[in-house]
Amino acid sequence: MNEWLGSVVEVTRRTPGLALSIVLVWFALPFITQMIVHPDDVIRLQNYIEGNPVPRTVGAQQMSVGFLSAVVLIVGLAGLLLGLLTVLYHRLRFALTIWPVAAFALGVVGNLVWYQILGYVDTPGIIIGFVPAGATIIWQRAAEGWAQDFVFGRGQRPARGY
Repeated sequence: MNEWLGSVVEVTRRTPGLALSIVLVWFALPFITQMIVHPDDVIRLQNYIEGNPVPRTVGAQQMSVGFLSAVVLIVGLAGLLLGLLTVLYHRLRFALTIWPVAAFALGVVGNLVWYQILGYVDTPGIIIGFVPAGATIIWQRAAEGWAQDFVFGRGQRPARGY
């Protein structure tokens, strides 16, 4: 455990900008996942960013556009995460499992912040909070495997050299 934690600290020390970019993608993925379920949020966010009045209701055609926009965003973020992990492993020259950091950051810290804002804790809320975090963690694990295969070759995982 201490060796793994030391490797995580070394990653953040050696590549701080890259590590921060990966964490930002982790925190963006659950919001985009939520936008697939609620595509009207995409339309409202777009209007807000453009400085237009935020509509209370949206039509069916706008909902379709919002859904497609959310799908494109999540595919783009997933591809960005895969690319960032590939660059990370290329720079580090050793394999490191970082999905537990994503699990802690999104599942624990994210839910704690959410419930601090709400002021109460409820079981359905915890479950709902872990669903997008779980989806992000699943994608993180898959992307780690693909990035390591791309950089080191299939099945080869060089350990950190001390």
